[in-house]
Amino acid sequence: ARSVSIQRATLAALAGMERERAVRWLAAHPLDQEERDCIAEIDVYGHGAVQAADRLFLSTETVKRRRRTGYGRIAAALSG
Repeated sequence: ARSVSIQRATLAALAGMERERAVRWLAAHPLDQEERDCIAEIDVYGHGAVQAADRLFLSTETVKRRRRTGYGRIAAALSG
């Protein structure tokens, strides 16, 4: 439950940032490049999962999984 609230707070913080700042913020966290790209495509640039998958040459399922894993890593880093 705590990680979900951290994920929501992170999503809200990203939504309030300028795009370049949000990308820098993501780069400062322990994410794989694919996780960072998936989060940026959907939550920074506002693309849907299908469009992000096309842009990143990944399956839609992979984009969703990488995004979810990335948010989990951010939550872990912020909580401890």
